Amino acid sequence: GLTTSEANSIFVSNNNVYICGKDNNWDARWWNNGTAEDYVNDTTYASVLYSVYVSNGDVYLSGYENHPTKSKKVAKVWKNEDPQYILTSGDEEAIAYSINVLAEDVYACGYENNGTNNVAKWWINGVEQTPILTDGSFSSEALSIKIVLRTGD
Repeated sequence: GLTTSEANSIFVSNNNVYICGKDNNWDARWWNNGTAEDYVNDTTYASVLYSVYVSNGDVYLSGYENHPTKSKKVAKVWKNEDPQYILTSGDEEAIAYSINVLAEDVYACGYENNGTNNVAKWWINGVEQTPILTDGSFSSEALSIKIVLRTGD
């Protein structure tokens, strides 16, 4: 476009280039082959996309959207522009930085603040997983998640 935008992730599938990030109004945006697609939120509250993954023609996106009344970042996963998983409550700041899909399972990672520090977390299909990546005594964030199917083990 003709305004400042931010690209945070690129995914190539079947000769299509998918990019996600935000526009100059702090609205989560994604692009398919350079064409801006619909917003994933209603653009009332700030939001950013950090990761894009395409599986079986479905576009998965992760990032955050500000909570409408708590003014905190809520970690989210979208599928084809619709909210798929709301990962956190909005009581504390949280972001889903990375997404990966294997079969029907959607994996995401990022952080949620515990009131003092950011705590690295990961989710499968919207459910927080254990082991917990840190005890929260120091700030930490999980920035990338990759899932590999291994056979023959």
